[in-house]
Amino acid sequence: MYRSVRKWLSLRSRLGGRDGLHIFATMNKEDQIEKIESELKQLYGQVQQQQQRIIELHNHLMQLSGKQLNYAPKTVAASNWISENFIGLRIIHLIGIVVLVIGLSIGVKYAIDSNLISEELRIMLAYAAV
Repeated sequence: MYRSVRKWLSLRSRLGGRDGLHIFATMNKEDQIEKIESELKQLYGQVQQQQQRIIELHNHLMQLSGKQLNYAPKTVAASNWISENFIGLRIIHLIGIVVLVIGLSIGVKYAIDSNLISEELRIMLAYAAV
């Protein structure tokens, strides 16, 4: 814990005391992209190292204790993450859009059939839509 706090403080001081985002204001777009990509690669590597260390410690603890522990290290499979994103970000949104369009069309049809929208108002709405 102490080591991670110390790393964070040293990183913060190198970035200028704040979150470091003000540095990007002086860089051009390509340099910003390159810097962010390199930082993401570095952080991803650190996460992988931490996950590997957790697995090693868990295995070592199991060897020492000789019993099965109640928890197991979780590794996020890339395929699960991709499928969750596909379902959550694509399919659910498409279903919502389809339901909204169908609902609006049924509502407008009902309003026109019941003469809730006059002919003049329909013409004005048509001009406003264009």
